[in-house]
Amino acid sequence: TKLPLFDVSEASDLGVPKFVGCDTEGCEIYIVGLDGCRVQAQSAIESLAAILAVPSREFLIVETLGAIGWLAKFGGFLSRQLHFVKIGRPIVAHGIIRSYDLLCELVESVKKELSVIAAKDQETGNPDHRR
Repeated sequence: TKLPLFDVSEASDLGVPKFVGCDTEGCEIYIVGLDGCRVQAQSAIESLAAILAVPSREFLIVETLGAIGWLAKFGGFLSRQLHFVKIGRPIVAHGIIRSYDLLCELVESVKKELSVIAAKDQETGNPDHRR
């Protein structure tokens, strides 16, 4: 299996959205490395969306780092911060494999959340009630 974005990010990639594909509903999915600035980045994204009048139903920010175990985080630290890529990368890979079930649960949780939002949109007739 090829994973073109696995462990290839550089410091210059932080904060830059990368398109990774579409979900089963055709919604575009992007990833963004935030390096400890998650709260500020989410606030900035939501504020910019409001300024540009992008309805909140048009995007959903999902924090995935919580589903990644300590082993993957440790491997990432070794690889990215200490530049021990040959040691860190296999640890990251093993950690991600160990976190697979949690990542799948997160995906299912997001799908459920989106279906609840869609049902509420239909029920209320207000597709932008989340603001």
